[in-house]
Amino acid sequence: MKVHEFGLRPERQRLFSHQGEGYSFPVDGTPFRLGRRPDSPQQQAEARWEDGQLFVRDLGGQDTYINGQPVKSGEWTVLPPQARLALGDSHQDSLVLGVGAPAGLDSASQPTRYRLRLSDGRTQELQASMKVGRRTGNDLTLSHPSVSREHAFLQAGRGSLKVYDNASTQGTYVNGERLEAKKWVEVPLGAELRFGQEPVSFEAEKPLLVSFYGDGSTPDIAEYVKAQPSRLEPALERAGAPVMVRGAVAQGSIVKAAAYTALPALTATAMVAAGVVAGVALTGPAGPVLALVEGAVALGAGTITYQLRHLFKGGMGALKERAKGVAEWMRPWAHVQTKVINQGPRLEQFQDLWKTSLSSFPSARHVVYVSGHGTQKSAAGLNFADLGQSVRGAEMMVLDACNGAQLESLSKLTESAQVAIASEHKVNGAGFPIQQMFGQSEFARDPRKLAADMVQASSHYRRADSLVAVDLAQLKHQLLPGLNALGPALLELPGLRKQMKSALKESQRSDTGFLQQKVDLGNFLARLNRIPGLSQACPELKAVSESFDRTVLAMMGQGTLTFDRRPDSQLPEGWVKFLKAI
Repeated sequence: MKVHEFGLRPERQRLFSHQGEGYSFPVDGTPFRLGRRPDSPQQQAEARWEDGQLFVRDLGGQDTYINGQPVKSGEWTVLPPQARLALGDSHQDSLVLGVGAPAGLDSASQPTRYRLRLSDGRTQELQASMKVGRRTGNDLTLSHPSVSREHAFLQAGRGSLKVYDNASTQGTYVNGERLEAKKWVEVPLGAELRFGQEPVSFEAEKPLLVSFYGDGSTPDIAEYVKAQPSRLEPALERAGAPVMVRGAVAQGSIVKAAAYTALPALTATAMVAAGVVAGVALTGPAGPVLALVEGAVALGAGTITYQLRHLFKGGMGALKERAKGVAEWMRPWAHVQTKVINQGPRLEQFQDLWKTSLSSFPSARHVVYVSGHGTQKSAAGLNFADLGQSVRGAEMMVLDACNGAQLESLSKLTESAQVAIASEHKVNGAGFPIQQMFGQSEFARDPRKLAADMVQASSHYRRADSLVAVDLAQLKHQLLPGLNALGPALLELPGLRKQMKSALKESQRSDTGFLQQKVDLGNFLARLNRIPGLSQACPELKAVSESFDRTVLAMMGQGTLTFDRRPDSQLPEGWVKFLKAI
């Protein structure tokens, strides 16, 4: 299988810089020159696109590198998936291959404006420093009698706000909590200030409100799930981004943490015991046989213990956290407020979070972000069907979990959001690179362009084998109905069934499920289009290929969308009938 056979228009291939800037190149096989930047006059390497892959060769300077290794001069070398191409120096900013947004998306951006909203509905733009009080001449004059003449001071930065209570008579409050006088305090974005009895809100114009729900109930990933919001805060501060994060992490029960610790410990004990018994057995009449059996037991227990060592480490970490009494985790950051819930994950917890987000910020651009382990039916402990029924009115759904970019998964979310960002393949380390995705000063108004931009911004910070932005409306109204029509049309071509079956088999993936049961749809469509005479005899194939290209908004890594090969999968009826037949 060619790793870059995505089934998308070849013209959408791009080389992305470290900053997420994409450069197009010819895809008809014509060689093109490369410098430190693709448009640089100083050319050091040559590349060509052929048969779904990008080939690179050095032009003699021995200064072309793939993943830090020099490319042999004059020899064509394939650029592997997720590989970094550096020119001039292995430590220079590199280029990576990806699929850029389709042409025609609205590139207009939402300007970043922060303001104060007064109790009578009026708004006032923030200044770098402001005096607040009842006396005329203050930068913010409030006439309520509970407000002191020189009540407080404000300092505004890029997306941040600090308040200083000037020993006022009736105090200054942030979200209902009275502040200590003569001390600067950070005001979270979206918070309510109160000067005496006069409320003033700190807000952004049409902010992105991220409802973050993390499944930290599995100790081996609990640490990084809980740390994701804290990683995002510094990036939002630097960018002055109009982003608010309101979320929760369900860390599960102490029994589960103890079980994760106990299982590896028990298998290790079994290994030691088996070794001791094997040593004793050597002195008995059946010594060699018993020793062989007990040695096998010890080896098996040792292997299991080694495989489960990350569970032991995670379980110990969770138990230590409980011993410290860490039941709630909250800081008054400017952009992020997240708490840890002792139990869960539960659908009710997520629903409470989502309802609060909608009711508290009805005019925001809502993003639902779920983070945790992913299966064929769920992500972050939430069933896809339940998630799809719970959410209405979101602009974007982000599935920071494995198995998220399956047709079966995404089809459950088409009524919930306009676009989705997901990974079908393995998610590594600390999850998606959310700092690069959300840490921008401005965001596209068009949700499709917004999702594509976020995926492209992550080009050099891969924590997933694939990352794809999906147009859920296109998926619902074009791609899924198209597959329903394509299946029966393909079955009417029995003479090509052998080639279709071969294409299906070659498009199966083993890294996202067991027994190679998942099929990469983009790869499969590309292979069907290469069967001689098929596209001419089946116009439905062209229609599906075109709708697939419109459905996938941008992609990094390898693979696009997948579907389950099993006959009982929840796909359109016509498509399921075709899969069963071949």
